[in-house]
Amino acid sequence: MQRLFIILTSFLICTFSIAAQTPPELFVPCDTYGEPPEHASFNAGPWAARLMLAISDDGLTFVRTGQVLAEQADVPDVIVTPEGEIRAYFIVWCPTPLQNRIAVASSLDAETWTYRTVEITYPSTMQTIGMPADPTVEFTDDGRYRLYFTSQLPPSPVPGSYSAVSEDGFTFVLEEEPRVLLADRNALDVNVLKIGDMWHYFAGGVPGENIHAVSSDGLTFTRVEDFVRDSIIMSNGIAIDGGFRYFGFQQRPGVPSRIVSFFTADGETWTLEDGARLDADPDSPDEQEGVKDPAVTRLPDGRYLMIYVTVHPDFPLEKGARRRGRPDSRRGSKQPMCALRRRELRLALAFAEVVAGLYDELVTLPRFQRLAGQRVIIRAGWGATARHNHLVDEIAGVIQDRDFIVICARAAAPAKHGLKRDAGRIVDR
Repeated sequence: MQRLFIILTSFLICTFSIAAQTPPELFVPCDTYGEPPEHASFNAGPWAARLMLAISDDGLTFVRTGQVLAEQADVPDVIVTPEGEIRAYFIVWCPTPLQNRIAVASSLDAETWTYRTVEITYPSTMQTIGMPADPTVEFTDDGRYRLYFTSQLPPSPVPGSYSAVSEDGFTFVLEEEPRVLLADRNALDVNVLKIGDMWHYFAGGVPGENIHAVSSDGLTFTRVEDFVRDSIIMSNGIAIDGGFRYFGFQQRPGVPSRIVSFFTADGETWTLEDGARLDADPDSPDEQEGVKDPAVTRLPDGRYLMIYVTVHPDFPLEKGARRRGRPDSRRGSKQPMCALRRRELRLALAFAEVVAGLYDELVTLPRFQRLAGQRVIIRAGWGATARHNHLVDEIAGVIQDRDFIVICARAAAPAKHGLKRDAGRIVDR
């Protein structure tokens, strides 16, 4: 789910409020797309996303129902309770009081839904955690709900994965210590599944790669080798006859994203299953960017329900034109504003020293500690030839994963690896 929620860099500054004494309130989702935040680094975020439904008899071939579960919503997970209630957890961007918070939609038939907020509180103060993101809900061995989520809780300077437990699946209490918190990269879009006796954890943070960790208790995770296969982001797993199926979405340059799956019997050997579980429909106006972030569960009647993410068909993606703020490709243009592309952000090894140089400048910035948790902007001239324009996006992808946003970087050709770095001017936003 690479969804991510890169917006964490500017919005996951924790805010707190006294937890309500009543259960979370019902709300009505918005019915159209929203506007990007003023300083958004990319065009289509949760404000442009919508959650759609699909049904399958075998868990492999899914058919769209055409139903919109929620607008301005992203990064879903779905479970069925022991009582047979379907619950879909997701990030909601609207109404405004719930912006970038976790919500849950509940249904008995996958057609009629009610919507509630989700609350996560600190155990000692009962204060509410501000802006948790990327929910995944699993059942503990004793039958409680455990919510895994992304947040940036003090004193951590980077987002990581945390968990909270609940008796009812609506009001959660934070568990001690983060589940996964890395010093070298963000851990975003957490998803977790118990395979045999081991819990398997996956998270994004680098396009096309998945952080992978394992745990015997679902709380203390040990990082293992990153899971990297065919530019697939792991999203959600379920138990099936004979093993487990893990759903993900594949993002390749110039191709709309599609939903695929792996099969594993033991969590050690992963086999990419043939075909796609859901391909982007080229004739569908809301799937021009593709389909992504699948969440799947088995319904009480034996069918499989998938919730997946598209972009609202009326949202102005500016297809075929420069995104807002993207640099002009003409040689010699001066100090344009450069935005991030949604795809192709993975850094080529040849540019590693370029990014390392920029990052070193950032971490030695005298005001760095004070700026932690905020967006730091690099502004520089644009002096590359047209064939090197993609370097801006390559640098941006790595810096973004370290909680920074590159507005524009400058390259000059050629050097040892084809490019060399020209120092940029560092400013705060």
